[in-house]
Amino acid sequence: MIWRIRVGKSREIKDPLEATNRLVSWESFCAEIEAVVLTPDELKKSSAGRKPVDVILMFKMLVLSA
Repeated sequence: MIWRIRVGKSREIKDPLEATNRLVSWESFCAEIEAVVLTPDELKKSSAGRKPVDVILMFKMLVLSA
């Protein structure tokens, strides 16, 4: 519910995040980031622990925070 309100309001006020998503092809960075960041399953010692955050989401957060 809150997400729908946020999206509706962001379109009304021309949210810069919406504009950024239209300009940047975030998925084009996916393969390179995964090759550097993610550990292959056969090299992991255990499957315990928290699941990793989506690499594209983390990349967006780092770029936008810079």
